[in-house]
Amino acid sequence: GAASTVAGPTGPTGATGPTGATPAIGGSNTQVQYNNSGALAGSANFVFDGTNVGIGTTAPGAPLDVATNSSAAGISLRGRPSDNVSDFSFKSNDAATTYAQIQGRSTDLRVQANSTLPVTFFTNSAERMRITSGGDIGIGTSTPGFRLDVSGTGHFTGLTQFDNDVTLNKATLNYLYFNDAMAFARNGAGERMRIDSSGNVGIGTSSPASTFEVVSNVSANIFSTNYSDNAAGGNYIGRKGRGTSSAPTGGEQ
Repeated sequence: GAASTVAGPTGPTGATGPTGATPAIGGSNTQVQYNNSGALAGSANFVFDGTNVGIGTTAPGAPLDVATNSSAAGISLRGRPSDNVSDFSFKSNDAATTYAQIQGRSTDLRVQANSTLPVTFFTNSAERMRITSGGDIGIGTSTPGFRLDVSGTGHFTGLTQFDNDVTLNKATLNYLYFNDAMAFARNGAGERMRIDSSGNVGIGTSSPASTFEVVSNVSANIFSTNYSDNAAGGNYIGRKGRGTSSAPTGGEQ
């Protein structure tokens, strides 16, 4: 016939093995710590103390406190896949209003103040420059009324170009100061007049040899209105040969 299986009696319970070692736990209450090997012990690379988050520091002093590494790398933002734009936004406490943004783009770095807010620049707790919502720039003034409004003394070491009218609007114009010569040109047509560093004025020449010199390849007239000088050795209005340094001839004294 068919064989049958019968279970035998249960044997005695074996001895209990030794208890394993308790793993070390790093940090205080509400802190999470990870060291480089991934164990919850050792020096902290990431800490949350119940209020602040610290990365690379065990004592965060702000909601997010990041200590840079030996290569000075801090926070890195990667752009979104569609256009590589990354963004920092500055909002109200309830997050309902965005005041400003800093955006990194593949074409430019964009600093933007929203609505009618200006962008201001401070040093030593004092405002130094402002860009209004309308695009006017003020240096030394917080209420610029022009595209560039400077309150104070400016210094230009390169070429300063004005494509349209220039107005000097001051009740008393003390002086215009230039370290070297002062040249006048119009509409890209070349130099028309110059005052050199000695005070000589040249029209049609960039190197006037006398106090007032006019050089022209075409017939030109110079007029003196209400001119009167009866003293000996008075001024001359006349002409001289081009390229000569002699006194003018053929003029009126």
